[in-house]
Amino acid sequence: ERKSEACMVVRNRHDLFSNHAEMSDMDTGRAHGTLVWASQANTLPAAFWAVVHTHQDAHVIDALRKEISSVIRSKKGFESWKLGEALPTFSVD
Repeated sequence: ERKSEACMVVRNRHDLFSNHAEMSDMDTGRAHGTLVWASQANTLPAAFWAVVHTHQDAHVIDALRKEISSVIRSKKGFESWKLGEALPTFSVD
């Protein structure tokens, strides 16, 4: 039953590893752990370089600002917000 809660990537990998008798449960666990480690280890550098490359192109920055601004202004309470201003705050009460 818990298998159905796993994401499709993990389910597919589990099915693949299960069909290979030469892989022990320990080997399967190591393979899953390696996937998790690799995905986490590569996320930060990829995000960093995406930000660097984005900031190197003024046209990209302008397009992002326009898109973000339009999304924020479409939200209730943000209609009069202008780029560069602090975002309004709301009480949770």
